[in-house]
Amino acid sequence: MSGDAAQLDRHLANLRRQCPHERIIDEAGNGLRRMIGQSPIHREEIWKAVRVALEPELVMLADLGDAAVSREALPNWLARFDRGLELRSIGELEMRGGNILCWTIDGIRKARMH
Repeated sequence: MSGDAAQLDRHLANLRRQCPHERIIDEAGNGLRRMIGQSPIHREEIWKAVRVALEPELVMLADLGDAAVSREALPNWLARFDRGLELRSIGELEMRGGNILCWTIDGIRKARMH
């Protein structure tokens, strides 16, 4: 972190354009602005603490990214359940910006004949 407030504001503006519905960007930006006047060593200590605090969320986001299934890949993903699931419906849960947050898949377990 260089301590350049103008550069920080440019990065925050870019993030706001990419993620207009994420309030956390402004909250984090306010916190970063408060520490930008600190000495470089103190800023680095704070930044390390932020990275440690965010580590569980970063791991979870990476796992969610790995588990994500696109609309095009959904039929192949569902095929693995074909033998044991009677599919009733597939829907989408959208975020305010129109991006799909997750799939809603409704079905019941098929009865097994012995």
